[in-house]
Amino acid sequence: MAQKGARLVNERENLLDAALARAMADIEAGRVRPAGDIFAELKDRYERLVGRTYSAHVFKSAIN
Repeated sequence: MAQKGARLVNERENLLDAALARAMADIEAGRVRPAGDIFAELKDRYERLVGRTYSAHVFKSAIN
């Protein structure tokens, strides 16, 4: 049982190492953007979505 547990931990560590290696390669290749830029984009998208939904609801209520 201990061997199986150790093997599972080793497999998990290998997966994490591979993920970190991919992330570092992305950073080194410049395939990253500041989190603030991404959060601003998501906020804008959400506000547009909510605005459209709200406007559609108000428009539909006004017709009926």
